[in-house]
Amino acid sequence: METNQMMNHEDEIEIDIKGIIIDLWRKAPLIVLVGILTAMLGFGYGAFMVTPMYQSSTQMFIRTQSEASSVNALMYDMQVGTMLTQDYAVMIKSRHVLEQVIEDLELEGMTYQQLAGKISVSLPEDTRIVTIKVTDANPVNAMKIADTVRERAAEHITNVMGIEAVNVVDTANLPTSSISSGPMKYAVLGGAAGCFLMCALFVMMFILNDAIRTPDDVERKLGLSVLAVVPHNSNIKKSKKNKK
Repeated sequence: METNQMMNHEDEIEIDIKGIIIDLWRKAPLIVLVGILTAMLGFGYGAFMVTPMYQSSTQMFIRTQSEASSVNALMYDMQVGTMLTQDYAVMIKSRHVLEQVIEDLELEGMTYQQLAGKISVSLPEDTRIVTIKVTDANPVNAMKIADTVRERAAEHITNVMGIEAVNVVDTANLPTSSISSGPMKYAVLGGAAGCFLMCALFVMMFILNDAIRTPDDVERKLGLSVLAVVPHNSNIKKSKKNKK
C-alpha cells in the first residue's frame, strides 16, 4: 500500500507557475531575439517568395422571360431564375466557354482546367445577378479574362437555355491593390510563431528539469525537511580573489 502511494507521488508532476514566469522573464531577451529573426524570415518570404494576386469582378443579370408585366409573371420569373442560377454557374465554367476565352485572349500554354481555377462564380440568394471573379498575378489579365468570360458565358447560356437576354450589370474593374497578404503580415505571423515556440520550449525544459533549485524541491523530491538555508553571496569569492 505504501509502495503504491510512493509510486503515485513520484508520478505526479507539480507545475510551478511562478517559477515558469520568472524563468521566461530571465530568458526574455533570447525569446525576443528569436522573434525578431523569425519576423525577418517571414518578411523575406512574403516579399520575395509570395506572388501578389489581383482580383477583378464583373456582374451580369439573366432574364428568363422577355415579357413580364403582371405581378404573378414577375414572381414566376424570379422563382425560375433563382432555381436556374446553379445551372448558370456550371455553364460559366464549362469547357466550351473557357476554351473560347483561351482562344480569344491567346492564353498559350493554359488549359481550361487551369483557367477554371482562377475563376469563381457567386450567386446571391433571391437574385438573378451572377458575379464572376477572376484572380491572376497580372491585374490587366484578370480584368480581360473576367470580361471575356462574361461575354462568352452570356452567349453560351442564351444559346443552350433559350434565355431572352443576359444584361451587363458591371464590367470588370482594373484592380489596383493585391488581395494576397503583404510582407508585414508574414512578418507579424513569423515573429509571433517564433516567440511562441521559444516560450513553449523553455516551459517544457523547466517542467522536465529535475534539478533541485528551491527548499520546496528538496521536500518534494527527497522527502527531507530543510533545517536552514545558506544564502549565496558572490562578494565572498571576489574578496578571496583580491586577497590572493
